Amino acid sequence: MNTRFNTSTFLFGNKRQINHIDAEIILGIKSSDPAISEFYVKRLFYIELKALLTTIQYSLYKGTIEYDELVNELYIHLSRNNWDALDSYRGDNKARLSTWLSRVAWRFFMNSYRKSARMTSDEGSTLDCVKSAEILSDVDIRMDIEKVMKMMPNRRYAEVLKLNLYYGYSAEDIAVILDTTVSNVYNIKHRAVMQFISIYGQRDDV
Repeated sequence: MNTRFNTSTFLFGNKRQINHIDAEIILGIKSSDPAISEFYVKRLFYIELKALLTTIQYSLYKGTIEYDELVNELYIHLSRNNWDALDSYRGDNKARLSTWLSRVAWRFFMNSYRKSARMTSDEGSTLDCVKSAEILSDVDIRMDIEKVMKMMPNRRYAEVLKLNLYYGYSAEDIAVILDTTVSNVYNIKHRAVMQFISIYGQRDDV
């Protein structure tokens, strides 16, 4: 695959101090060619940020979250509006992209971790609300919940909720379906409920 870019305009036209390697990664990620974009996305998350995300995985989450889940969440966070977040990186003081992203990632996951702690107490009542949609005859309620699930940015979270709460699959069954561990299913479900809570609280706008 020919993934070389002319980075000179990117480097100097925007008065940035970004080196050619990082400029190539950013331009590659933003490429309109899906194959090129995927190549550089994988390079960023599975090579450049491997050590960083592994540290976050075990120091912050004590290994309870799989690496791919961290990648998925950070990917959603960074890729909004065609990766506009990367436009804030200017290479000041010759800082590499991975160094700049380490601050971004730590801030993002620390905020997520704190939010998780605050919202855990609300999880039970929200689960009851979701489960009630299975037995209530009020079609509007069920449709409302389905709309919220469709709005969840992490589709895997929505899938786990639907499999467990709508179709009654056990954590063991879901682990087989998703080819993951049972403990990871419970972790995904917990995080899925938190994401659902955040969106469900705005359901009047749905």
